[in-house]
Amino acid sequence: MHILGGITIALGYQSSYIFGQYAKRLPHTLLATVIAVLIIGCGWELYEYIMGFMTGGLFSATDTLTDIITNIIGGALGFIVAKAIRTL
Repeated sequence: MHILGGITIALGYQSSYIFGQYAKRLPHTLLATVIAVLIIGCGWELYEYIMGFMTGGLFSATDTLTDIITNIIGGALGFIVAKAIRTL
């Protein structure tokens, strides 16, 4: 699920370069795309932690790290797909 989320965020970030006028100034490298994915992914993990804390759920560092790693993988895959689409 997080890989799909990373791909979606990466494609959205890359499409802002294609369709957005103001976004032409943003860097659209692999690093910038992965950073954008990480910001949103870490925000989601923070939300999960807060909701788990409020409801008495358990925190799992392994789950969090796995989610962040799969977000990075999805972001890299989304970047590759966006580059392939742009060259068509």
